[in-house]
Amino acid sequence: MIMLPPFPLLLIAALYAKLHRCALIADMHTGAFNDPRWKWSLPLTLRLLRGRTAVVTNSFLANLCEDKGVRAVVLHDVIEVCGAGERHFQGNAVLCPVSYANDEPIEEIMEAARLTPELEWILTGNAPRNVQMSAPTNVTFTGFVSDDSFVQRMEEAGVVLALTTRPHTMQRAGYEALSFGVPQVTSDFPVLREFLSEAASYTDLTGTEIARSVKNVLERRSEITSAVVRIREERMAEQQNQLKRLAASIEDGSRI
Repeated sequence: MIMLPPFPLLLIAALYAKLHRCALIADMHTGAFNDPRWKWSLPLTLRLLRGRTAVVTNSFLANLCEDKGVRAVVLHDVIEVCGAGERHFQGNAVLCPVSYANDEPIEEIMEAARLTPELEWILTGNAPRNVQMSAPTNVTFTGFVSDDSFVQRMEEAGVVLALTTRPHTMQRAGYEALSFGVPQVTSDFPVLREFLSEAASYTDLTGTEIARSVKNVLERRSEITSAVVRIREERMAEQQNQLKRLAASIEDGSRI
């Protein structure tokens, strides 16, 4: 079982599987499909995996695999119940777990912060100097934080912002918000709507729309939080079924 990308790893694993007559399962990160660095290798990846199994994060990617003869299992990041239970959230705190990757709309987030001076926008990760210099005064840059600090930030957050510019991409921050039972604002893409349902508010990627969505969630936080807890339970049950399916395949060496 391997994780993709990078593509050269698949070449080595496919050769090994052929020589040793064993099953090959590829956990395909979304980057294998749409990261500019690896998208060129997708046709070759799917050709080498034909008749084998891929683990993907949503039904759209599963359909792409199956159309090329690759069996697919949809398995998301681990969803679990996290946090202390009783929360002391801050009604004006917008937590933005980011790493300044090329699919994160940082400029638009800065614009949304400017439009909402009454809110505190908290961005994790090591912000480039030009972003720090252009940020309004209600933005706090934490740098990368410890696990304990991140848990505290999650429990204090009024809303989590988890945005991507890439369609068919799941958000790690979105999974974490769901696990902690925190309402979130995320990108308005079908795969995110399918998975998060009423646990999130969906926004176009402009500063004005991001600000509007964040304020709307904060105003409706109690209502949305109830939906978050319900959706979390549903997704945890689905995840257990998929994990059992995958584990059975690995244990007995059969293919799904």
